[in-house]
Amino acid sequence: MNKKMVKKLFFLMILLSGSVIFGQTVTGKVSTKGEPLPGASILVKGTNNGAITDFDGNYTLKNVSATATLIVTYIGYKTQEENVNGKKILNFNLIEDAESLEEIVIIGYGAVRKSDLTGAISTVKSDALEDQPFTGADQALQGKVAGVTVMQNSGAPGGGVSVRVRGITSLTGNNEPLYVIDGVPVEADSNNDSFSFSSLGGGNGQTKVSALSNINPSDIESMQVLKDASATAIYGSRASNGVVLITTKKGKDGKSTISYESYIGFQSTPTYLDLMNLQEYAEFYKEIAAVRGQSVPLELQNPALLGSGTNWQKEIFRSAPIMNHQISVNGGNEKTKFYTSINYFEQDGIVINSDFNRVSMRLNVDHKVNDWFKVGNNLTFSKSREHITFNDDESGVISSAVRQSPVIPVKYSDGNWGGPTDVSGVGNGRNPVAWSEIRNNQLDRFKINGNLFGELTLKKDLTFRTELGYDYNTSKVAVFNPTYEMGTEINTVATSAKSNSDSFYWIFKNYLNYNKSLGLHSINAMIGQEAQESKYENVSLSRRDFLTNDVTTINLGDAETARNGNAKGTWSLMSYFGRLNYAFDGKYLLTATMRADASSNFGSNNKWGYFPSFSAAWVLSKEKFMETTNDIISLAKIRIGYGEVGNQNIGGYKYGAALRNVNTAYGTGFTQLNIANPDVKWESTKSTNLGLELGFIDNRISLDVDLYKKTSADFLFQEPLPSYLGAYNVASYLGLQPPFVNLGEMENKGIDIKLTTRNIAKENFNWTSSFVFSKYKNKLVSLSNDNSAIFQTIEFNNTITKTAVGQPVGLYYGYVSDGLFQTEEELYASPSQGDINKDTGIWLGDIKWKDINEDGKIDDADKTFIGNPHPDFTFSISNNLNYKNWDLSISMNGSYGNDVYNWTRKLTEGMLELNGNQSKVIKNRFIEGVNTNTTTPRFVFGDPNGNAGVSDRFIEDGSYLRIQNLTLGYTIPSNLLTNQNLISKVRLYTTIQNLYTFTNYSGYDPEIGAYNQNSMMMGIDNGRYPIPRTYMLGVKVEF
Repeated sequence: MNKKMVKKLFFLMILLSGSVIFGQTVTGKVSTKGEPLPGASILVKGTNNGAITDFDGNYTLKNVSATATLIVTYIGYKTQEENVNGKKILNFNLIEDAESLEEIVIIGYGAVRKSDLTGAISTVKSDALEDQPFTGADQALQGKVAGVTVMQNSGAPGGGVSVRVRGITSLTGNNEPLYVIDGVPVEADSNNDSFSFSSLGGGNGQTKVSALSNINPSDIESMQVLKDASATAIYGSRASNGVVLITTKKGKDGKSTISYESYIGFQSTPTYLDLMNLQEYAEFYKEIAAVRGQSVPLELQNPALLGSGTNWQKEIFRSAPIMNHQISVNGGNEKTKFYTSINYFEQDGIVINSDFNRVSMRLNVDHKVNDWFKVGNNLTFSKSREHITFNDDESGVISSAVRQSPVIPVKYSDGNWGGPTDVSGVGNGRNPVAWSEIRNNQLDRFKINGNLFGELTLKKDLTFRTELGYDYNTSKVAVFNPTYEMGTEINTVATSAKSNSDSFYWIFKNYLNYNKSLGLHSINAMIGQEAQESKYENVSLSRRDFLTNDVTTINLGDAETARNGNAKGTWSLMSYFGRLNYAFDGKYLLTATMRADASSNFGSNNKWGYFPSFSAAWVLSKEKFMETTNDIISLAKIRIGYGEVGNQNIGGYKYGAALRNVNTAYGTGFTQLNIANPDVKWESTKSTNLGLELGFIDNRISLDVDLYKKTSADFLFQEPLPSYLGAYNVASYLGLQPPFVNLGEMENKGIDIKLTTRNIAKENFNWTSSFVFSKYKNKLVSLSNDNSAIFQTIEFNNTITKTAVGQPVGLYYGYVSDGLFQTEEELYASPSQGDINKDTGIWLGDIKWKDINEDGKIDDADKTFIGNPHPDFTFSISNNLNYKNWDLSISMNGSYGNDVYNWTRKLTEGMLELNGNQSKVIKNRFIEGVNTNTTTPRFVFGDPNGNAGVSDRFIEDGSYLRIQNLTLGYTIPSNLLTNQNLISKVRLYTTIQNLYTFTNYSGYDPEIGAYNQNSMMMGIDNGRYPIPRTYMLGVKVEF
């Protein structure tokens, strides 16, 4: 070999080594069946050098060794590896992985393929939470899951939400589902109370807030709703109301990605009530003053000279901003995967002086130590602050705004608050703007929630997993009721009250999983044990007589007025559980579970509860006799299940007799607090379910139908006692509290339907639709006896609902109207309603009540059921369209057949307050000899006939159809991004939430919810905070 040839070879070796050392650029395209795969991951094996394909499936990788190996992964497709071998262009055609394509469903203590499910379980994925201004994840369930009814009890930021899975389960206990966040149970009725306004005098108002508002919805990967007892029984005594499993986002193999998400927007009030302005009010005042024979204030004597006056609705409602910012990072490799995020959310309420803000952080890490051991930790921190205004009460901010006279200004010229005088304005209506500041509490909450786990592979098919979960919460409530002067409304004593609460819950789980396939047989078995405990403590204190309103520190109040309180409690559970899944040839499926719980809340007689379940499924579409229909019927599956669950929410040591301390002349003494009942036991719920799953034309059309029957029994109830036994009453602190007993039975029957269609599936255009339908019928089967009933009151002593045997829970209860008295002959010929007298009794223009028992007189015995807050059915319709880089989604939801009791109309149409404002409706009131063709009764001082009492006069149809969400988005093509190495994806979108509501309801909002989550007080509009309409602009950027 000559020297010249040696030099050439040497030079070639340098070039080759340079390409190895310094690397080359590799480009290419990832596709399947000719279609590009955007978002596929390409990674240089053994390094962190990677890339993500763009919208057209293209990728670019720099600094790639000529001898490197590229790994391509994409969810639902088989992983591919290929050597570079010096090539600069490498294209990949991925093959679908049928097994990984199939949806994996999280169930209690494990996961299964959707095709292997035998219970009634529904899934809500993360895309259902995107682009929408949800404060909490519970709001995102609305309209997404058949059989789940979601109602916002308040439209306030962070306000309470009622979630009912297949109806109502308990009479007196909590009816909210159990939320399990990454394996850690969270009670929906825990850590969600704000300040009780009644301690400052007057009513209490809506005090419940959302228990999930401290969890960032953007961190959630999916939510599985376990609806029937065959699915929930594995959670035993805590699952009577259903279970919602929340799985947060985890890291993924491949190149690490950084995501920034943000939206900003504003909210407004969708509608206003049609109230009288100042001129109309002055006319009304003159007319009723003449009826009463009293003088008219000088300022109201000539209405033509007046303007519109104070519009109190416009004063308390506002355009309110909302914004959200989040940065998240996720990534990993074969051994370690991580996801971390930080989020800031801020929402001002549409009612002045109400708001909510939250800062949250999350870190989820999974690490594979070796082939037989992996560990992980899911951890979140959050801190929130919200200001809660006084509402859902006659004296609340909204109720005061619709009642207060337009004569009264917000502030006088001297800067003092406007207020009622002797001749104008509603005294207990107060100045609503001032009231929003005065009756306002600040709630600060802090949460740490997490789960640490280790998983050991003992054998190929056998794993052991141990978990330690924890949930720590603190809440601080601060209220200051200042001295004030609002006209004749004067408060000379300032009060400061504070309350601090903290709770710590832990759960320790150990369980074995065995998974084995033998030919056509598949077995999955799980057995485990767990212990859990919850402790809480509350400290409250208050003082009065502060020297100034400017400094509200407790110690500046008068020490002699100091009050304090301290409460603490605990409960614990010891449990054993197991589950067996068996499948034969993917056609015949069986599942059996068993759980045993021992609760500290019950005595030795009934400490243990046992909760079995059985379910089975038959996949008909895999049978040979169905082969000829496979082109049309791609899936046919029948499911059947039965299960039992329980409820242990009675409180600690309620089965025993406790003591309480009392002050005596000789110092602190003790008396018995309650009557013991060592035989009190668990509430129980038994459920049966029959389901049908159908898929047509390669599952382009999917239909799920479930029929169910759920029977709850042995309600945990405090049995009323007669006063001669020393029973506790509100006038005495020394009476005995009654014992907790088990009584009653309740039944829910219903049907759930979900229809999903892929209408168009083209390269550049996709259109999918879904329809959800839910219907349930609730009935109280028994109480202590057939004549027993539970009554609920509003505004202290007005009975408004009755829960009785043979009827649904919480029906409205009152008198039935039968028109207005038109003539004196009719008045004297009708059943007696009281003294007949134009000024002090019953007269023409008063409401004629129906004599229900036909005894010739109207009294309490004529009260009957006048309305039903339960809907005949609820539904939702969603459509999602994608055209090239554009996406459009629209969702609607509705309710049909439910009644609403519009208590606000009692205030605005009752004509009970001479000095207060009214609705324009009363301009068409009955006036003898002038206006008799009307349904609005006459004005009479004192309302001796009870025209404004509890009756069907204020019952309205609460049915509605709401355009819940409209979102239009655009993803910028990758070739237009100026720096594709830095920015891989940008999506812009705009959203309108609560766009429009079609309804005949005359109030602000037909979606009323429950008063403080009380199932027997649903659909009562007493100045409820309406749900806002929200306009947003958002952006998502991936780096």
